[in-house]
Amino acid sequence: MHLVQLRITHHPFLILNIYTKEGKLFYSLKSLDYDEKEIYHTQVYQRFEDEEKEWLMVRPSYPPFYYERHVRKIEADQAPLVVVYGSWKVGDLVDWRCQDCFWCATVLEVERNALQIELFPPPLGEGETYKAFRKDVRPTLDWSLEDGWTLPYMDGRKSRSVKLLKREKGGLAVRS
Repeated sequence: MHLVQLRITHHPFLILNIYTKEGKLFYSLKSLDYDEKEIYHTQVYQRFEDEEKEWLMVRPSYPPFYYERHVRKIEADQAPLVVVYGSWKVGDLVDWRCQDCFWCATVLEVERNALQIELFPPPLGEGETYKAFRKDVRPTLDWSLEDGWTLPYMDGRKSRSVKLLKREKGGLAVRS
């Protein structure tokens, strides 16, 4: 059984069929969160208006993530996984859960229990600024067929607050 998430909704879907149509790769998907019998067909790579780049629209479910204080509770078979060290920092990239959907954003300001964030500009987001509670954010990750899960770069550097761990012989190792 292969589970994936759509780039926009992040709800889990079961892949029922993989096929090509007019030279493009498609998945037939069934939602695991809703009882609807409808099968959803999506093109795996899509191009937004006025862009030459194609975007991957489906990916595996997001890996588990922990704050540093909980890292001792990690099971040996849980990999890859994401660990947040310390606190969020200005410039960190986060996924903000709002109305049952995740939005990619940049941290503008760090407050005691919340973050000021700015959503990515269109077509990836709205470009608006919001206050997000810490409990509603997770690290932004990229996923590709070639590299799997990776931490994205921001202003030429990777986040100092987040580490991506993967399994290697003898235990877990920092991947990025």
